[in-house]
Amino acid sequence: MSIKSSIISNRSDLGALLAKEHPGRYFANHPLASYTTSGTGGQADHLVIAANSADIWHSYHLALEADLPVTLIGGGSGVLVSDVGCPGLVIINRARGIWFDTTNNQVLLESGVLNRALVIGAYEREMGAVEWLLGVPGTIGGAVATQAGFDGQFLTPLIKEVTVAGRVESKISVIHLAADQLKLLPDLLAGAAVTDGSRPVILSVKLQLTRLPQLQIKARMDRIRNRVERWSRVSALIGYCWAPSRAVDERRLAKELRLANLRLLDSRLARVVGRGVNSRLLRNQVERWQDHLERQTGQALARRLEYLGYWPDDEQGIPTG
Repeated sequence: MSIKSSIISNRSDLGALLAKEHPGRYFANHPLASYTTSGTGGQADHLVIAANSADIWHSYHLALEADLPVTLIGGGSGVLVSDVGCPGLVIINRARGIWFDTTNNQVLLESGVLNRALVIGAYEREMGAVEWLLGVPGTIGGAVATQAGFDGQFLTPLIKEVTVAGRVESKISVIHLAADQLKLLPDLLAGAAVTDGSRPVILSVKLQLTRLPQLQIKARMDRIRNRVERWSRVSALIGYCWAPSRAVDERRLAKELRLANLRLLDSRLARVVGRGVNSRLLRNQVERWQDHLERQTGQALARRLEYLGYWPDDEQGIPTG
């Protein structure tokens, strides 16, 4: 990918440039609630709906040139946007290009490809090993970024390469990480040592799949679907809020949530799909549940749910009452 360097004299120029380069897909002071599973959140100063990875790279590059922070939202299932909103640029990731290499059993995916679309596309080509992604909401980029897992399986062993946009030694660049460099990815995506809002974003992912008979793949898919349906709302909540690790027993988590207060759980989870509660209340509830689960199970949970935007109470701590 390449981009002509732009001279942005002040931040107000960014909107004009983005509107010109992404006609019909740029919006200023735009509400974010409709782009998230929670149906909550404030406004973005600038918003671009990216149709492909080139759109992501271009708008990301321009925002960093203007010294503005960048936030990337994919399927919206693993994020909670502050009621105050997101400063800088928000990119809505609709980059859904997917290219299968049936000779080598590999697939190259733009980061906005939905996990379900990957599973179905692979099944149609008799390529397996990703059926468990039916239990992970959202996009392939989100699954990689959060190191998502389900049914005791994880993406890391399948990854051949991850392509990331980021700032390296003051230069905005595209970075290709091969399989043996993936240990660098968590710190890179977490914005280690970044203080200017220039946290990297995933552009594409290449996976190594396995050639399997369709009947075997379908049996695996059916097993995952049945498990998701069996645990229904509780399973959905776990996948929405936390990234299971090999050390965490998801079944015990689900059992503890059911025992905790099922009526409260059902009513709160219904609101997670957008029924009038705000992000602050949802965040408080998620953190109460996490505290309860960790005390009951003795298991430390890695939070999958990412808090985006400006949260004014963070400096004083989150109220729990």
